[in-house]
Amino acid sequence: MKQLFVLLGFAFLPISLFAQLTGVVSDENNEPLPFASVYVKNSTNGTAANAKGEYKLTLKPGTYDIVFQYIGYQQKTETVAVGAKGAVLDVQMIPADLEITEVTITTEDPAYAIMRKVIERRKYYKNLVRDYSCDVYVKGFHKLMDAPEKILGQEVGNMGGILDTNRTGVLYLSESVSKLYVQSQPARSKEVMISSKVSGGDNGFSLNRATLTEFSLYDEKINIDRDILSPLADNAFTYYRFRLVGKYEDNNQNKIYKIEVLPKRPADPTFFGHLYVVDNLYNLAGADVALTGDAIKQPILDTLRFVQEYVPVAEPDKWALLSQITTFKFGVLGFDIEGLFTTVSSNYDLNPVFEERFFNKEVFKIENEAGKRDSTYWSSVRPVPLTMEESVDYVRKDSLQLIWKSEAYMDSMDRKNNK
Repeated sequence: MKQLFVLLGFAFLPISLFAQLTGVVSDENNEPLPFASVYVKNSTNGTAANAKGEYKLTLKPGTYDIVFQYIGYQQKTETVAVGAKGAVLDVQMIPADLEITEVTITTEDPAYAIMRKVIERRKYYKNLVRDYSCDVYVKGFHKLMDAPEKILGQEVGNMGGILDTNRTGVLYLSESVSKLYVQSQPARSKEVMISSKVSGGDNGFSLNRATLTEFSLYDEKINIDRDILSPLADNAFTYYRFRLVGKYEDNNQNKIYKIEVLPKRPADPTFFGHLYVVDNLYNLAGADVALTGDAIKQPILDTLRFVQEYVPVAEPDKWALLSQITTFKFGVLGFDIEGLFTTVSSNYDLNPVFEERFFNKEVFKIENEAGKRDSTYWSSVRPVPLTMEESVDYVRKDSLQLIWKSEAYMDSMDRKNNK
């Protein structure tokens, strides 16, 4: 499977030139809106909120129009002055006021006419942005929600200190910042990992890779253990049903259609969820789609969900992916695991100039200092704030690592394994 990740490119610039805009994005009930997109209007300088709705955007001092975007909610733009010491801006969003279209029993759902135009323009949008570079930030977080006392007759214990008294614990926490370069003719890409951090890992090299997270519904098929048919594929009507839920207007006066995607058969390699389509352009403004274990022939999988947010980057119809949130749930041998990958892509250059032989056999490169960045560096460049649980895990795993590498611990593990 090609997985998921993305953002930021201030690593080579003096940090003192920048300040931070921070705040919390909440819904109409003042509950946090997890993973809302936040970006500077008419740019791809943006980020995503964390699971608690907290966001952080690094900017030069000045006045900005900041756009807050969350699928299914009204887009909101706030003007804010950011000084040398930064600024705080909390925002409350309300659900989009959907205009519902009435459908008579004898007529086809209006979604089909819209989707015909979307499918007709799929190849156009797939190839519209040919060459580009962007900054990519990826955070992976996997948590064990429950664990058995024993497995195959063997005591599970606390897994070296990972499990708490409720038998939950963080299995994987990692962040990475990369620069991604893409060329369409011929199709080539190159990723340079600038920095990497792994909780409890002494080498600091993350499994996160931007080039492994590429996921586009403009591709006819997406390989996720098996080929999954996109709802934008040429033969989508053979496998999908569509329903127009309604439409609303964003801050740029674009009318956005919300279209429900329904598989015709549950075991087919198909998504379910919603697409958000821009009227007249017939491109994607966003997507919230998911897969079941049956769809990808993985019985241990419960669901695998993808939420994508796109932003306009150039007139008249160039939009780029700003954020992608991938969540999953699965269970095996009594272990229940949930996880997510937060990917933010920013600072797109749609007209890059690649030197001759820039693309070669080296498709992935890790900078020499990538795994040696300190906490001050990460505090300055991290676009998605850590939650309290994530902050605690970094500290806790550093302490556990000292125990895991101690002679007494390794001797005791040897004795246990030999027995």
